[in-house]
Amino acid sequence: MLRLPWTLFLVLPLFGLIASALHFSPDSRYSNGTDCFYPLTLVVSLDGFHPAYISRHHTPRLHALLSGNHSVSAVSTPYMIPSFPSQTFPNHWTLVTGLYPTEHGVVGNTFWDPLLQSQFSTGVSQSTLDSRYWGGDSLWYTVQSAYAKNVKNQQTPAPFKVATHMWPGSEAIYDPLQDPSGFRTPYYYVNYDGNETLDTKIESIFEYIDMPFDDRPRLIMNYIPHADTFGHQHGIPSDRSSRIYHEFTSLLFQIDTFFTDLFTGLEQRNLTGLTNVVVMSDHGMSNVDLSEDSGKYVFWEDLLDYEHRKLIENISGFPMYGIRVRKSDEDFAMLYEIYFLLQESIQKHSPHFKVYLIEDLPREWRFGPDRRFSYRVAPLWIVSEPGYYITTKEEYAQRTNTTKLIGVHGYNNTDVDMRALFLGTGPYFEQFAGKDPSSNTSYLQPFENVQVYQILCDMVGVLKPGANNGTFPYPLSELTDEQFNEIKLPDGWSDNSRYLKTKFPDSTYNLLWNHLADDTGMSITTAKQESDRKTITLAPVTHSS
Repeated sequence: MLRLPWTLFLVLPLFGLIASALHFSPDSRYSNGTDCFYPLTLVVSLDGFHPAYISRHHTPRLHALLSGNHSVSAVSTPYMIPSFPSQTFPNHWTLVTGLYPTEHGVVGNTFWDPLLQSQFSTGVSQSTLDSRYWGGDSLWYTVQSAYAKNVKNQQTPAPFKVATHMWPGSEAIYDPLQDPSGFRTPYYYVNYDGNETLDTKIESIFEYIDMPFDDRPRLIMNYIPHADTFGHQHGIPSDRSSRIYHEFTSLLFQIDTFFTDLFTGLEQRNLTGLTNVVVMSDHGMSNVDLSEDSGKYVFWEDLLDYEHRKLIENISGFPMYGIRVRKSDEDFAMLYEIYFLLQESIQKHSPHFKVYLIEDLPREWRFGPDRRFSYRVAPLWIVSEPGYYITTKEEYAQRTNTTKLIGVHGYNNTDVDMRALFLGTGPYFEQFAGKDPSSNTSYLQPFENVQVYQILCDMVGVLKPGANNGTFPYPLSELTDEQFNEIKLPDGWSDNSRYLKTKFPDSTYNLLWNHLADDTGMSITTAKQESDRKTITLAPVTHSS
C-alpha cells in the first residue's frame, strides 16, 4: 500500500517544485524541463566509512552537507549505531529490512546453519545467492509489491522499479514457489565486482537515470567497498608524513569526488529538486597492531590444546570466534568443558578477551537466544575488545608478510570505532529542515540502523512497511513538532572524545561536536584508553505490523 496515492499528472517547473516541499509527492510525475520523471531516490552505502572521515580538506562536498554549509536541505546525525555484529552483510541486510541480524537471519559474514547443514560465507558466492539465508522483507520487495497492488487497484499508473548495484543480498536467487511475484529480486541488479572503479559506479547510476520513462528505476542503491578494503589492508593511518596516510586521504577525496560528480550530473539534468540522496555506511573500523610485542592478538592454538581443538566442528565469525562442538551424546558436557578451558586460558593470556555462552552474551547486542534465527548463532563465543584480535599462527604469518597494521570491524556495535554514517539530502528532507531554521542541515540524535528501512519506505511512499525493529514514529513525513523534538539532536549536544580529537584532528565531526582543546602530545593509544567508551542505552525491540 502506498502512503500517497497517485491522483494527478503534474508537470511543474523545477523552481515550483523546490519552492514548497508540500508539493512533493513520491508518486507524482514531474518535469525537469525536457522529460517526465517520478521522484528519484539514490542510496549510496560506503562500506567501512566512519563519520569522522569527513573533513573540510579531504571530503569538501560531504563536509558541506554535514556542516550545513550548502544551499539544499539535509538531515544527518553525529553517528549511526550499527547492529551487532558490526559486519558488512548483517548490517547491509538490516539497513534494507529494519531487522536485527538475529531476526533477519544473516547473523554474520560467516555462520553455520544447523538446519540447512551448510555454511554461509561471503567468500563463497554460492551461499550468498541462496535465498534461504535472507529473511525478512527487503526494501525492494516492500516497495515493488506495494506499487504492484496499487497498479492492480488502479491507484497508481505504473509499477515501481528498483535497481541495486552490488548491494549484499540483492543477488539472492529465489525459487518461483518462494517468490511467485518476482518482487523479492530487484527489477535491475548487478552482482559484486570488487575491481569496479568509482567512475564506473557513477556511470551506472546515470545509465539508469537516463533510461526512458517507462524503464527508469525510481530507487537506485549503490554499494561502494573502497574505504573498507583500504582499511582492512592498511588500517587507518595517523602518521601524516607516511605514504599510506596520503593514499588514504587520496581515497577519501576520490570518494568525495564521486558525490561531486553525482550532484553535478543531477544539476546538469535539472533533477536536483526531484532527487533524494541518502549516504550511509554499515560500520567503522578499528586498527589492530600485529607487531610481535604489541599484545593486541592471541593465537588460537595457545588458547586450546590440540586434542580439544579436534572436538570442534565449526568456527564462524571474525574477529570473534563462534564455536560449535561435534555432535555426540555428550555434546553439552563437551561444550561446557571447552568453555571452562577457554575461560582459564583467556585469563592467563589477556584481559581484552571474554568467553561467553550464548545465553550470557550482553542483552543489548540482541544476539542471544529466543530470537527467530538464534539457532544460527554459535553456542560458545570468544569476543575481543576493539583493537584486539584472535588469529591462527598460519594466518598471522600470512598477514604479517605484507603489513603489521590491519583494520578490523565486527566488534561491540556501540564502540566509538564502529560508528556509522547517515546523511540525507533532497526534497524529502525539506520538512525536517523547516523544523530547525538555524541551519540547512538538521540533526537527529544518534540512532540505530534498524530505523533506516522505515525512513526509506516513507521516502518512496510506502504506507505499510514490513515487520521491523524500527521505533521511529511512522510515517516520518507526518511527524508533529513534538515528535520531531523527541528524536532531534538536543541543542548544545557534544561528544568530548579525546580519542576522536587525537585520531581525526581535522574532522568535521570534531568541528561540530567535539569541543576539547587540541592535545597533539597525546598518543592515539593513550587517548583510546582514556576515552569514555560510551554505551548507548538502546530502545526495546518492537515490531510494527
